[in-house]
Amino acid sequence: MLTDKVLSDAKFYNKPIALLFYTEDCDVCKPLFEKVKELSISKRFYLFEVDAIERSDYFIRLTRGLVPSIAVVSPEVKLLGIVESNDVDFVDKSLRRIHERYSQGYKGEEIPSFSPDPEDPSLDVLYEVLNRAMSGETIDFRGAEFVKLVSTVHKEYQKALKTLNPENELAKFVLTGERPPLETKYVFTTAFLVSYGLLEPKELYRFFGERGLVYRSQRKEGYGYLVDQSVVGNALITLYNRTGDSEYLKSAEEVFSFVKQNLSTEKGFRDVIARDKVTSSLFLEPLANAEASLFFARLWAATENEEAKKLAEVAIRCAYAGSRDIRVISRIALTMVVLNERVKTSEKVAELDYRVYLGHTNCKFEFDGTCFNSLEEIRPKVF
Repeated sequence: MLTDKVLSDAKFYNKPIALLFYTEDCDVCKPLFEKVKELSISKRFYLFEVDAIERSDYFIRLTRGLVPSIAVVSPEVKLLGIVESNDVDFVDKSLRRIHERYSQGYKGEEIPSFSPDPEDPSLDVLYEVLNRAMSGETIDFRGAEFVKLVSTVHKEYQKALKTLNPENELAKFVLTGERPPLETKYVFTTAFLVSYGLLEPKELYRFFGERGLVYRSQRKEGYGYLVDQSVVGNALITLYNRTGDSEYLKSAEEVFSFVKQNLSTEKGFRDVIARDKVTSSLFLEPLANAEASLFFARLWAATENEEAKKLAEVAIRCAYAGSRDIRVISRIALTMVVLNERVKTSEKVAELDYRVYLGHTNCKFEFDGTCFNSLEEIRPKVF
């Protein structure tokens, strides 16, 4: 978006750049921006409208997470100011103040980074997720999957599934089976629907680029996001478990290689591939790292790839250091289940169970080197 050409022009004409962030469900955004474009002060800026979902890499670095928002940066990509209002008069006055400060020599602030020191979670995280979910805290589909998994082992939790507070249609589907809308615009939702057999796998491959790259949406503007790469990787592992088709495992390994080569850092994994001066700012987003930890752990469980296991541990420490949000620790809890409770099976896995992976074994189910005839015979170690 902020290409070298855009920045070169902005520098030549000495114009700051105003990025107008919106979402498709924001009713006030578009009308506001049309009015902003008509303001006389707007002629002193380069204006760009930015979809906050498609370009969350910009949104997370340049705003405080609100829409509508206008982030103003200098031609050197320093943050000059943020305007948060749907009042056009307030926006007018704010842009004038920002431009006046810039004209007087204000250079702006560096784009903030986020790189917490890694922290090891304990197994208590599993019980924290359960307790918070049972207390009515909103859970997303990964949180719902975790509680449902626990309820398959500890039957006393099954009645409680009806009392949980799902975040959206995806989480509700996990808990109740109520079919969600078959929305395929974004890869995140598509991966979920494919994982549960609600869409054909070919729908997922529509978002693939070269060498394991994943596009965020059908627009193919945003790409290389850690959370998207990881949720697709998880869907591919599920498809391999369900079908035994090694092509899905091969695709998962390509996605893993892309993440390892393009997003890996010492402390964790970047939220997105660095492709300009904005995205070069290091941001180790906790939820994305938590989703990545789950993908890496499941890849290890399916393939015995020890590097994937080590990187799962890197991602899990990064995620836990960055946030205690229940969406983050739900993914951490699932990762801990995979790393500690992995069960090999010689049969295809029809239903999603984060413990069970199709692998080389002569047993119907193999756990810790012992054969079992059913999952019910296996006593979990960590929950």
